[in-house]
Amino acid sequence: MRCALFLGAALCAVACGHAAPATENPDASAKDHRDGGTDAGPPFVGRPGDLGAHSSIIDHSGLNGGLRGALQHGSAGDAWQPTTCNGTVPVATGVSGATWGEDTYGTTDRSPHAVHASWRFATDSSLAAIWETDRGTHATFLAFGTSPTRLDHFVQGVTFVNPDIDYGVLPYPVLVHEAHVCGLTADTTYYYAVGGDGWYGNVYSVKTGPAVGSTAPFRFAVAGDSNAFYTLFAQVASKVATYAPDWMLFTGDLVNSGFSQIEWEQWFAGAGSLIAHVPTMTVHGNHEDMATGYFALFALPGIEEIYSFDYGNAHFVVLNDSPRPGEELTGRQAAFLDADLTA
Repeated sequence: MRCALFLGAALCAVACGHAAPATENPDASAKDHRDGGTDAGPPFVGRPGDLGAHSSIIDHSGLNGGLRGALQHGSAGDAWQPTTCNGTVPVATGVSGATWGEDTYGTTDRSPHAVHASWRFATDSSLAAIWETDRGTHATFLAFGTSPTRLDHFVQGVTFVNPDIDYGVLPYPVLVHEAHVCGLTADTTYYYAVGGDGWYGNVYSVKTGPAVGSTAPFRFAVAGDSNAFYTLFAQVASKVATYAPDWMLFTGDLVNSGFSQIEWEQWFAGAGSLIAHVPTMTVHGNHEDMATGYFALFALPGIEEIYSFDYGNAHFVVLNDSPRPGEELTGRQAAFLDADLTA
């Protein structure tokens, strides 16, 4: 198994790798990464493609169609347990009121936006989806299936407020939603939408990774240091999409200030639908500054600041080169890296 180590941040760049040629205009088999809905444009503007109540695409007759009878209630606490996964998910320090999603809707912008996918659990059998809505929309469900016109499996996630203040130029503090599903089939294209029966958003395609240990070639993109250059990042994201990567690694400094929700919205607007189709793993850079926003807006393995994961026959290790306190580099992180590579 090959191993790669990443520390944030790096120059803004595009790289395709591991046994797959970096040619443009990939064949039709890669098209699933580019079809489906869009989520581009300025933050908090009406989104196209919303699936309203009673949509024929949202099919409750499937295997998990009885989700309504299995809703969970009450606070999710400091960590929560996705119903289909073995393991818990931490709730970011500093967020308020983490609760299980319910079918309630606000009036400002109930359409799911800033939708993006990643992996906290195994890359060959799981999916994490994170998105935002207005403060009053608590519907937090991930509907998925193997057909874009029949989403017949459902999982419930949690929601929490971030940030818990009004920034003025944003119409409201956003509500972050996070859902995980496990037990998926490796190397398979799934289609999903997030939200709830009152207002599901666009249908996106996403592909699980090859079976861990597989020697099948794969292509991934590497980008980083978008910092405050969100228009440039939008151009980079558009270019990345033409290579149809299986996933993307973003090497830190996504924003200029991790404490600015306004900048996070600009980053998501620049990324558009790319990160909904292409699972994106991120590295903490010094501009993220250990801010709550970074940990609230992304779902990653381990403690999310330092972690590792397998994709195919490659092992990836992510470290934080700007933690607080700095001596952690020779302490906890060094011990983690030594144990991880030893294992």
